[in-house]
Amino acid sequence: MIGAISVLLAHRPLAQIRAERINLVKAFTDVPKLQAFAKANGLTDEKGEVLFLSMPVPGFMEKLGNYQVLGVFGIHFNADARDAGFYASLPQLAGIRDFVCKNG
Repeated sequence: MIGAISVLLAHRPLAQIRAERINLVKAFTDVPKLQAFAKANGLTDEKGEVLFLSMPVPGFMEKLGNYQVLGVFGIHFNADARDAGFYASLPQLAGIRDFVCKNG
């Protein structure tokens, strides 16, 4: 079971589906994967450090309305150079959470 979601903090959009102009927030369920993604994509500070925010899944789910107001379509999870990850629209996330909680 995923205990926390970590969101990469940066001063520019981190993911966008170009053809449809859809904004996605980059999020990771694994902090080392987040750190590797940030380093590979030049999203670290001068010292090579990564700024990110980790929050419990329930807190993350409660904040989804705030993302929608900012023009975010969905969340892009766990993508890196080796794995495309997956994305879901904000309205789909509650159903995904419920399915995972029920089925493990």
